[in-house]
Amino acid sequence: MVKMSATHIKHMHKALTQMNLQIHNVIRDITGLTGLAIVDAILAGEHNHKKLASLKHGRIKASDEVIIKSLKGDYLPEHLFTLNQALQAYRYYREMIGLCHIEVKAYLQKFESRVDITQKPPPSPRIKKTKPTGNEPNFDIRSQLYRILGTDLTQVDGISVLTAYAVFAEIGPDLSKFPTINHFCSWLGLCPNKYFLISHSLPVITLETTSYCMENRSPRIRT
Repeated sequence: MVKMSATHIKHMHKALTQMNLQIHNVIRDITGLTGLAIVDAILAGEHNHKKLASLKHGRIKASDEVIIKSLKGDYLPEHLFTLNQALQAYRYYREMIGLCHIEVKAYLQKFESRVDITQKPPPSPRIKKTKPTGNEPNFDIRSQLYRILGTDLTQVDGISVLTAYAVFAEIGPDLSKFPTINHFCSWLGLCPNKYFLISHSLPVITLETTSYCMENRSPRIRT
């Protein structure tokens, strides 16, 4: 669903480009507060450049002149229809993702606690956030994982909340199946392939693995 929502964002970009609008190149995220406000206004029939530019959020760095210039284009009916279809599809998948987050939260609460977060709260996050970003669940999943695992994986450099959750979803709270850390690293695909270490001129290639965790590794972990 995350991939599908991202696909429909690209469809929105294409529709805006076909209308010769460049607003998605001026603001960083077309699905943010400013982007959605402008797109909703366009679909509601507002095509005045200055009125649309007045919808920008205070944190947008682009000037009003730049935004007004990026909103000058051809508001043809067929492109407006395509834009509306992409927007509705994007919002549908975001709604479905939100329902998944509710289900995940209820499921996590069924796991036994290894630590009482009221007596021993999780350490302060390395990166302070006021609200979830990107595709992070809209609840405090870091505290839930800390309660279940007894440790905060996000304290490790390169492991985000989503990476920690992917590891937990793939393995669960019990790591007893891995006798040593070497077995765990081998399963993750972090161990170099011995057949590619014969010559120093060849790049080090890790073992192939079907682990879903492999796809969610941070670039810092891959090197």
